[in-house]
Amino acid sequence: MALTEDVEIGSSELRTKGFFVTVPRSGAHAPLTASKPVIIIIDDDESVCNILETYLGDNGFETRSAGNRAAIMRELGRRPLPDLILCDVQMPDANGFDLLHKFRQSKVLGSVPVVMLTAHGEKDDIIRGLSLGAAGYITKPARLGVVKDAVRKLLMS
Repeated sequence: MALTEDVEIGSSELRTKGFFVTVPRSGAHAPLTASKPVIIIIDDDESVCNILETYLGDNGFETRSAGNRAAIMRELGRRPLPDLILCDVQMPDANGFDLLHKFRQSKVLGSVPVVMLTAHGEKDDIIRGLSLGAAGYITKPARLGVVKDAVRKLLMS
């Protein structure tokens, strides 16, 4: 089944339930860090960042967040490097699709899985994110369990 058909099948449920879509990619990514996997949450909504940081932290992950271009650059420059990035699409001074494109071109971040976590849940948005190289796509509002399961699937498989 083609990517477009996969997205079409589930797209009617995306906005109401939160939904995780992923595409198998070669070269599975093993966590880069020796201890807890590091997740960077890129979202301009501070409450979303706080909830995800707490929830994922309670589930064994180290989290950091960034809500604007300057903070994103600062967090991506910190060590340890992220093992996974959760990225919103629409932010005041950054676009998640543009960030994803830059991540995929980066020698340092090129293999780090990026999961789009966004309210942009139209079929074209999902196809765009996955086509640009996202490891997964979660629509908001998303259940915390969906986010945790997606992160575990990508980092622990």
